[in-house]
Order: sequence, then C-alpha cells, then structure tokens
Amino acid sequence: MIFDTEKTAVREDGLKIGYGLIHGNDRIVIIKAGAGGNCIGAEEKYLKMARLLHDTYGCTVLCLSNYANDSFARGDVAVIRELIAEMGGEVELYYIGNSNGSTQGLLTATKYFAFRRMVLVNMPLMLNFHRIKEALTRADTEIRFVYGEGDPSISYVPFLRNASSKEGNLARAEIVTVDGADHNFAGMTDVFIQQCGSVIRD
Repeated sequence: MIFDTEKTAVREDGLKIGYGLIHGNDRIVIIKAGAGGNCIGAEEKYLKMARLLHDTYGCTVLCLSNYANDSFARGDVAVIRELIAEMGGEVELYYIGNSNGSTQGLLTATKYFAFRRMVLVNMPLMLNFHRIKEALTRADTEIRFVYGEGDPSISYVPFLRNASSKEGNLARAEIVTVDGADHNFAGMTDVFIQQCGSVIRD
C-alpha cells in the first residue's frame, strides 16, 4: 500500500516535512500525525485511513508528518494552499489530528482554513486549557473529540464537557471515549481508523 504522491518540503530553517497524497475529488481530508510521527504512521495507520477514506468517499487525502510544534504554521499551510490551488480553489476541507496533531489543528489550522468537520484524537488537555477553550469558541466547525479511556488527558475530559455546555461554538462539539484504548491506541489500530473515519458523514 502506497500513496499516489510522496514529497518532502524543506522549511527555511532546514526542517523537512514529509507528506503523502492520495488524489480524489474536491473534498480534502488533512491528516496530521502526532509529535515525531511521519505521514504513514505506526502500522501504516494514516496511510490505511487515507486509502479507506478515498475508497469510501472518493476524497483527496493529504497526510502530514509532525516533526515540530510549529510545523503546521511554518510548513503545512503552504503545502495545503498549493494543493487547493492545483484543485482550482473550490474545495471542502476536513481535518483529522492525532495527539499534538490535534493541538496544532485546533490552535493553528483553524486560523488559516475553514474546516467543515474535525476529528481530534487524544488531544492533550493538561496544558494551556484556556487556549483550547478560546480556540473552540472561535472555530466555526463541527468537532469530534475522541479519547481513549487510558489516555493521560481522560481526567480532564469532564472539564471539556463542562465548557462545551457553556461556550459558543463549543456546544457543537461531540466528545466520545473509547474503552480499552490508550494514548496510542496500541493494538487497536482498526478502532483508531474507524473513529477517525467519522470525519466525513454523508
């Protein structure tokens, strides 16, 4: 199993950002890996997810590596804008983020792009929760949070639920927990892919 296209973009500071692309229709799903992760993922989970989304919905899928906390702002934005331009500019954007990829998606990606729907998996909540709340109030998108019951942030999920009942766009947030899953969904790759696949709902 391979991507249709694999490339490496080099930032001005020399950091390399690898990404894989599967060509499809005008619905673009962006998948951002967790910290230190490449665009394929452990057990090829991002690549498998991309192929499943394409095979099911015909969408275009762009998988992004994550080698720095500022990789979205200083690398991914340019890659995504180039793809949108190549596709003629009229697209629907969706976002899947894992761990730090979720954080960068919510805090950074929503400043640059309007997403129809986001799925954020095991986004760390123990630091800068106030920033997360602020980002959620301004993010004009549907968001589905997914947490494994063994994830370190699981004890903070009630605070997220409480905020979602009070704050603007937070009321549009959906929060689900997955029994038996840890931060990495170890041994549960199929469940991880299934949860993320809900980013598109026809």
